[in-house]
This record gives sequence, C-alpha cells and structure tokens, in this order.
Amino acid sequence: MKATLQVVLEPRLVAKTETTAKRKKLRNVAAVRSAVDAHLRRLDLERRIEREIQSYLAIPQDVEEVLTWEPYLAWPED
Repeated sequence: MKATLQVVLEPRLVAKTETTAKRKKLRNVAAVRSAVDAHLRRLDLERRIEREIQSYLAIPQDVEEVLTWEPYLAWPED
C-alpha cells in the first residue's frame, strides 16, 4: 500500500530530480522514490556496520588468542 507524502524541495533539487528522471526515463515521483529508497538502504547499512564495529570494541580479542590462529591464516607453501 502506498501513502502520499508531500515534500517541499529547493529549486536546485527539483532541477536535479527532473534531470535525473529524464536521463533515466522515469517520472519525477519514481526518481524521488528511488533516491529515498537508496538513501534509507545506505543509512541502514551504515547503522549495521557501526553496530558491528561497536560489538568488536565491546569484546576486544586477546592477543594470545589471535596469535594461536596465525599459522592457519598464512597461505600454504606449494
């Protein structure tokens, strides 16, 4: 189900939207919908990356634990 959202855009954003819509052969509303969707996906990705970073910072690895795995991380010699 779609809902209506009214947004007031600056003239430069309207011009960019119209240019992008023409270039991609879309209606203006489809170009705006696509831009909002892409931006929200990008924000979600940033949020998930930040959450992962914080989880690693919350439980730092012990140096000894990392060093025990070092022989397995190297490429085998031919």
